[in-house]
Amino acid sequence: MKRVFWVNVNSSYKEVVDGSFLWAPKLGVRKDGITFKRPGWEQLKKVSPGDIVFMHRKQHIVGVATAASAMYDSEIPGTRKPTNPDYLGNKIDITIRLLQTPVCTEEFKDNFILNYNKQCTPLLFNKEDNVTQSYLYEIPFAAAFYLSEALGPQFPASILSALKNDD
Repeated sequence: MKRVFWVNVNSSYKEVVDGSFLWAPKLGVRKDGITFKRPGWEQLKKVSPGDIVFMHRKQHIVGVATAASAMYDSEIPGTRKPTNPDYLGNKIDITIRLLQTPVCTEEFKDNFILNYNKQCTPLLFNKEDNVTQSYLYEIPFAAAFYLSEALGPQFPASILSALKNDD
């Protein structure tokens, strides 16, 4: 069964759209040298070819992507300045369909929070009902149908058909 994800692509938007990929570091490094993992980065390990990814930027869904590859090891993208030349990350290739008119989260978040938020990993909306500042979230399969309705005719028909066939 396909999985469904939500990715925040605020500062990485151009990199994601131009390169057709999602990338996250394997580990973060604090100023004191201690390494850490973020739950939003770890979600890349769950993505498989054919999975659906809703792309979010500045409080709007701006596109819908389909995973074109499983996760693989990757050096830091050339668009970023590495603090360590050996900085490795995880990457997936995606096929992107940008929306003509981005859809504001205000249009659907109340119902999403009520029906789907507790099933998201990590939680998509925080206590203030804003999108949590993390990278990638797994969202419930049923939420994909809800979001497809919120996006209306902009939601790619081929993705909707694939979702219905996998339901």
